[in-house]
Amino acid sequence: MAWNYARFLENVVQAGKAAYDIPMYVNAWLQQPNHAWPGTYPSGGPLPQVHDVWRAGAPDIDILAPDLYLEYFDAVCERFKRNGNPLFIPETSTNPANVIMAVGKYDTIGFSPFGIDGNRPIPPDLATVYDLLDQMSPMILAHQGTGSITAVRLSQGDPPKEVKLGNYTLTLTYTGRNTHIAPQPKGQVAASPQFAATAATPEPPLEAAAILIATGPDEYYFVGGGMRIDFSPNTPGPMNVGLGDVQQGNFVNGEWVVTRQIAGDDDAQGEILTLRPYTILRTTLYRFP
Repeated sequence: MAWNYARFLENVVQAGKAAYDIPMYVNAWLQQPNHAWPGTYPSGGPLPQVHDVWRAGAPDIDILAPDLYLEYFDAVCERFKRNGNPLFIPETSTNPANVIMAVGKYDTIGFSPFGIDGNRPIPPDLATVYDLLDQMSPMILAHQGTGSITAVRLSQGDPPKEVKLGNYTLTLTYTGRNTHIAPQPKGQVAASPQFAATAATPEPPLEAAAILIATGPDEYYFVGGGMRIDFSPNTPGPMNVGLGDVQQGNFVNGEWVVTRQIAGDDDAQGEILTLRPYTILRTTLYRFP
């Protein structure tokens, strides 16, 4: 079935490119966890297990793409970003952490949440992430494919993750977000037992995700948040690491603009780096005996 679909679409693509010579893709309805056998899902589509068949049967298709709603988002990205296939996600959910992972780790060239232009509810965090990635896009594009960029996600309860990036190994620990305190209703006394029971309204646990970029021997940029980052050297020299400059900021017309200089108690006198949700940090490091 995969071979015959591919051969048919190769004819369609050839006709299309004869009129408009532009890149063309075909997207896949993915196999679901409860669909074990071909026939219980559209097994003739460009699924990872038949990518080689599609490449042989439809060599003029430029991209094999997933409609990606599965929980194991990262695993699907890994399977679609193989053998030179660019990762393009034409239909997916509105999870902000997925955008960060797709761009920072899997070099996606497109990420399209379903119904974002319609009446479906869109998480406010998604627009915030899009803005941050737009600011960072020149730097992200400059570092893709160089081994100096990656992304990490953490959920509540996950153990710390270690990432070797540049001259340091980064240990990332989940911190999540602060508890949101609900505003006091008008006319309600703060000590009232009715209000006391609902004063602290915790938000849902944050799925932390961040892009990590080594921009120099001792310099990093981070975008995203919800985690603590500790550093240990992986090159010869002194083994202790301190935080030098820690700056929160934004890129304005491609230029880094500092909005907050972090020091003192905010970084434990140069020992603890906390990337709060949906922020951009620039950090320099130094080593000492």
